[in-house]
Amino acid sequence: MSLLNFHVGNDRVILCVDTAVCHTSGARYEHSKMIPLLHANVVFALRGHLKLLEHVFSESLWFAADFDSLTAKAPTVLRTAWDHMASKFKQEGLADSLINHPNDVVIAGWSAERERMDAKLYEVGPESIRTTATPWCVAPFQPFREPLNPPSSQAAMLSIARRQADWIKANWTSVGGHIGGEPPGNNRLLVAELTRESLRVDSLDFLSDV
Repeated sequence: MSLLNFHVGNDRVILCVDTAVCHTSGARYEHSKMIPLLHANVVFALRGHLKLLEHVFSESLWFAADFDSLTAKAPTVLRTAWDHMASKFKQEGLADSLINHPNDVVIAGWSAERERMDAKLYEVGPESIRTTATPWCVAPFQPFREPLNPPSSQAAMLSIARRQADWIKANWTSVGGHIGGEPPGNNRLLVAELTRESLRVDSLDFLSDV
C-alpha cells in the first residue's frame, strides 16, 4: 500500500502517508515514509520506493536551513539518489519494471520567498524529475470518480485515506503487480500539520479495520 495526500492552506499544510512497506521477498512490514525536519520546520514524504529515502538521507540535502533552500537543492539530490538506487537494484538483479516504477516525493513547509505555506511535489522517474507546485494532491486518485473537494482538514484526509486503502487492497493485482504477493496488511497513517511556527505529526491506527 502506498498513499500520499496533502493540502496547502494560507496558514497551514496537512499531509498524510501510510506506513505499509512491501518487499520483493514477500515480506510485509511498516516504516516511516514521512520525515519531519524539525530544525527547518519542514516535512518530507514519499510514495514509492523506500530505498529512495535511504539514498536521499546519504546526501547533504538535510543540512538545508529552510523550505526554500531545501527545495532549491531537491531536484539535484533526488536525481543522484534515484541513480544510486537504480544502480543498486540492477546489481541485485531486480526487474526493470520495479526499477522504473515512479515515485512521488513532497516537501512541505513555510516559504519565506512566497510568504506563505507551500509544498512542492516531485515525480521522480528514470528519465526525469517533474516538479509541480500544487495546492493539493490525492494519490492514488483512482478511487474517486466523483468531483473531490480539496482535503483541507484532518477529518477529510482520514476519510480519503480509508477509501484509498480499500481501493488499493481490492485492486492489488494491478496496483502491486510489479511487487507481487499478497496486499499489505494493517498499518498506520502518519498525519502532519505544519504552520509557520510549528510542526506536529500524529500516528493513527485507524487503518487497522480497513
